[in-house]
Amino acid sequence: MDPSRSLSLDSLITIFSLLQEEDLLRASAVCKVLRISLMLKSPERERRADDSLSPSGLALCSKDTMALERWSFCNLWKLVSGSSLRSWKEYYLRRSHLEMKMKSGRSSCDYSCKSLRGHKGRVVGLAYLAGNDDCFDIESPSPVVCSASTDGTVKAWDLQKGVCLWTSAGRTPLQELTVDPARGVLFTSDSRGTIRSWSGVTGQEEACYDSGFSRSTLVFFSCRDSAFLGVGSPLGSLLVLSCPALSEASRHVVCDAFVLNLLCTSPDQKWIFAGSRENPDGSPKVFWTQGVCFPAEDVLDSVSLLLPCSGCCAACFLPAASARLALLHSESHSSNTSLSIFELGLSESRDLLITRLEDQANDYKHLAGGEHPQRSWEHRDMESAGEAASGGVMQSVEDALIFNRLDKLHQLCSFQVEVSHGPDVILEASSSALLFSAGNHLKVYTLRGDLMADFQDHTQPIAALCVDSFRVVTASRDLSLRVLTWRKDPVHGLSLEGRYHLLGGSLSRSRGFSAVACDYSSIVASVESLDGNDVLKAYVFDF
Repeated sequence: MDPSRSLSLDSLITIFSLLQEEDLLRASAVCKVLRISLMLKSPERERRADDSLSPSGLALCSKDTMALERWSFCNLWKLVSGSSLRSWKEYYLRRSHLEMKMKSGRSSCDYSCKSLRGHKGRVVGLAYLAGNDDCFDIESPSPVVCSASTDGTVKAWDLQKGVCLWTSAGRTPLQELTVDPARGVLFTSDSRGTIRSWSGVTGQEEACYDSGFSRSTLVFFSCRDSAFLGVGSPLGSLLVLSCPALSEASRHVVCDAFVLNLLCTSPDQKWIFAGSRENPDGSPKVFWTQGVCFPAEDVLDSVSLLLPCSGCCAACFLPAASARLALLHSESHSSNTSLSIFELGLSESRDLLITRLEDQANDYKHLAGGEHPQRSWEHRDMESAGEAASGGVMQSVEDALIFNRLDKLHQLCSFQVEVSHGPDVILEASSSALLFSAGNHLKVYTLRGDLMADFQDHTQPIAALCVDSFRVVTASRDLSLRVLTWRKDPVHGLSLEGRYHLLGGSLSRSRGFSAVACDYSSIVASVESLDGNDVLKAYVFDF
């Protein structure tokens, strides 16, 4: 089967979910690609058929089926084509072996721990430049992590080998770090307000921008295949820079005179949330990325939406629904803290009318070919609209989309939670659950507000939290990492199970962990040392 002429894996699975068992048997005999696609059972087929009716040779035990559903995004073409590439069976066995080790977490047996030293200051930023997600190939290269420090340097680390790949030139103390993994670029901000971009391969500076901000928050996102950097200022404004030149695209006020220290983007990078933890009476905003990246002067007021809540201390977008935003907030006149979920949307305006007129005019001119002198007034209007659009009034259909208005907001649910309002509160989301930490508590809620679990595995406050589709990792000031994994039960549904602790050393020489990040096969965390020279701890699971 030619990959360029076939349907995508998701499309194949959807089609197969509608077929009966006899048709599935015939399809499985066509080629290896269709046979493998049949093994990846969709939820619809799971509801419709039991194991006794599965096609011969394709029935899998429940445990294996759950694993294959979790891996349904892997690149099948790399597994079933090419003479030097691995088979699906070997891929499955390697992946199962890795997950077994990540669940057990036995020291010196399942993973290796390395201390990455070299910074002469505090580590203020930590991010994967190249990592393995749950779709990784079994021959993927070693993960690469970048760290920024108050010593003014950025370092790139090979976690598998435990060595530093490069170090940037030392400059002004750094404050923030974010990365663009797809393009291999890093972005930093320092105490003088200079924002720089760095090559992830060589560590050389590529561009810089003088913002003049004494403190800034960074978030990277893409729009229309172009890269942009969002910068939160200490005066409450959102600055959008286009990359790689780091030139200003637009600027927007969110909360006047309050530091903008809450920035996050939706999984599809269509929305940006901006708010301040220091403003108890102010309301945060949500921006439409296309509107702030390619602004039009007459519609600047329609690219943002003020959320009907105040006292926001944490926020995140839901991975399974990019237009849904979860907020942890409390009103200034009340001591109660609420967790609310909002759904965002765009309303259509004159862009659809112009686009439809343009398409109809082009179709008419193509069919008529200029050979019909008698035309109705509708046709003349449509052709005029098409000529005007092609003449420069509307340069492209994409330009017309800027006239959408961000004014749809629906509150799906809101419920009260027991949590202290403070800077140590962290909120994250999985596909069907919300997690937040406060103090040494990790609480898990369903999207309807039901408390699923309340973990108290640490003796000191949780400083950082990392969530993905397979596990949850908490980093605490007690210098330990707690690893928990998701479990799907056919009766009780999704649950989170505590597995093991990863220790970071001695508390007599440190103040515990301050940050954590993880990919599918490794975990890296920064240890805040008492001597001011922070250390990175890397835990790499063998596969």
